[in-house]
Amino acid sequence: YRLGDRLLYLRRPMFRGEDVAELQSRLNSLGFDAGKVDGIFGPDTEAAVMDFQRNRYLAEDGKVGPTTLTEIRLVTRGEMRENLHSIREREWMRRLPSTMAGAHIFLDAGCRDPREARQAWEAAMAASLDIQAQGGLPMMSRSQDVELPERIRARRANRIGADLIVAFRLNPDGPDQVFFFASQYSSSAAGEQLALALADTIGGEVEGRAAAILKETRAPAAVVSRRRLDHEVGRGVARGLGRFFALAAVKR
Repeated sequence: YRLGDRLLYLRRPMFRGEDVAELQSRLNSLGFDAGKVDGIFGPDTEAAVMDFQRNRYLAEDGKVGPTTLTEIRLVTRGEMRENLHSIREREWMRRLPSTMAGAHIFLDAGCRDPREARQAWEAAMAASLDIQAQGGLPMMSRSQDVELPERIRARRANRIGADLIVAFRLNPDGPDQVFFFASQYSSSAAGEQLALALADTIGGEVEGRAAAILKETRAPAAVVSRRRLDHEVGRGVARGLGRFFALAAVKR
C-alpha cells in the first residue's frame, strides 16, 4: 500500500505495510515519536498520530484519513529531518560501556525446521557460556524443545527489556551473512555496527534486511545467517559482541 490508499488506525490485527512505515518516518522526522519505523501501526504510532493531531488542532481520534494525512504532508513538505529513533540510537551508542558486563543479551535460536533448531541451539548455547564469562547476562528466546514463531520471540525480547539481540539462522544453500534492520524509510545504525563487529569475528557479508526479529524489536539486533551453525560460530559471536562494546568506547 502507498500512504493514503487506506484509513490507518490501531486495530487487532494491526495494520502492516509500507504505507505505515512512511507514516512513521514522517511523524518521527517532525518530532512525534512513533518508535522504530517497522511498518506496524501499534500503540506508539497511534500515540504519535494523536500527538500530531493535538498539535495541529485536528480531531484527536488516532486515525490517519484524508484530513490528517494532508496536514502531515503539508508540514513535512521539503527535506525531512533525522528521525527520533536514529537520534535515540546514537545517544544509546554514546552511553554504551566498554564491556558487556551487566548487559542483557537476547539470543534467538531459529527453529524453522528441526535441523535449524538443533544447530541454532548449539550455537546460541556456546555464545551464552562465553557471554557469561565476559560478565554479560544471556537470555534465550526459547527452550531447547520448544518452537515459537519469530514474532512471538521478538515480542519476548521487548517484554524482558533486552539490550542487544543476536539471532541464529541456518541458510545451508546460501552465503554466510550478518543482517541488521534496514528498510526503505529507516535503518538501524547501532544494528549495523553490531553486524559489522560480528562479521569481523565470524566472517560474512553485512546486509540490511527487515525480518521480524530485526524490525519488531526495540533493541539493536543482528541476524547471523550461516551455511552451518555450531559452537564455534557461537563462540565467535561472543567475541564479536565483546568487540562491539570495545569499539563503541573507542569511538566516543
